[in-house]
Parts: sequence; C-alpha cells; structure tokens
Amino acid sequence: MDIPSSHKTMSAGSDHQLVKYKTGKYAFEVACRPGNVMKWRKGELGWSDVLLVDVVFKQFSKGERANAADLAGAFGTEDNDACLKVICEKGQVAETAAERKEKTDKRRAEIVSYIHKYYVNPTNNLPHPVTRIELALGEMKPRIDPEVPADRQAHDIIKKMVEIIPLKKMEMEGTLFIPHKHLGSAMTVVHKWVQ
Repeated sequence: MDIPSSHKTMSAGSDHQLVKYKTGKYAFEVACRPGNVMKWRKGELGWSDVLLVDVVFKQFSKGERANAADLAGAFGTEDNDACLKVICEKGQVAETAAERKEKTDKRRAEIVSYIHKYYVNPTNNLPHPVTRIELALGEMKPRIDPEVPADRQAHDIIKKMVEIIPLKKMEMEGTLFIPHKHLGSAMTVVHKWVQ
C-alpha cells in the first residue's frame, strides 16, 4: 500500500525522525517530528505534537503501510492510535544528526576536561590551557564515541597527544596517617597507590 499523496508531500518537505518497533515477527515504523518523541516520553509535550503522520508503516522509506492484520497480530488491536502510542512509547528512536553531534560535542568536552584535570605540562608541572588541549585534539582528529566514557577514551587519545604537546600524569604528594589497628588491612591498598 502506498502513502496518500497528502502524506507524501508532508513528509517529503520536512525533516522527520523514525521510531522503530519490533515485536515477534513484526516490525513497524512511525514518522515523528524531530526530538518530540523524547519530550513526549518525559511528559513535556502532548500527543498531538509528536507525530508527523498518523500512519503505522512497515517501511517508511518505501511508503509501505502496516495492514490491520499485522497491527492486530502484534498489538492485539487494530486501533491505529493505540498502536502509534505503543510504538512511540516502547520503540527505538533514531537519533537525528543534530542529536548525535550534540552528544559527541559533549563527550569531547568531557575528554578535554579530563585531560586538563589529570595531566600537566612536564616542563612546569602546570596544566595545559583548555584551548591548547582542544587545538591538539583538533589536530589529531580522533574518532570520539559518545557512548564510551570520557576517561576510557582519554587514555587512548593521550597516548597519541604526547606527540603534539608534552603531557604527564599529575602526581600528588601527601602524608597518609593510618591507625595501627587498620594497618594490616590497609597495606595492600597503600602499596598499590603509594610509591
């Protein structure tokens, strides 16, 4: 089945965000306004602001609608609105390019902050300025994964960054007082961290 021409012009002229939902042998897609599904899930938007087209698709890109038998088999009802709500509530939201960029930029800032906080210039034992770290990172052009924690990525980046700017891990000096009754159990930890 094809999309009516009114839906084609509506979806073709505007950006959309797909919500994909799989259950058993059935797979469905719903076209929504970008960013609105997550806002709706948080209760920030009403249902009327979520959908771009109030149609459940088998494949949105081909314009293939889901038939009533598929909806009944997957959801136990042929009610289009109820099926749309279940898909939007439980489905996987495809991120827009802007959302991915925002996540990546945030992770990049966390990596820069981590390096600034825990690594210093070995010549003067002071941290490098944030802008210098950002410039070195820009020169390296590493692939930053928004799903991997910043500290784990920072260690890999630092190994390559030392070729651009001098870095060494910040060292701390201090005195550790341990009560005699805890000395036996604390020694393994002390030997691990203290030189």
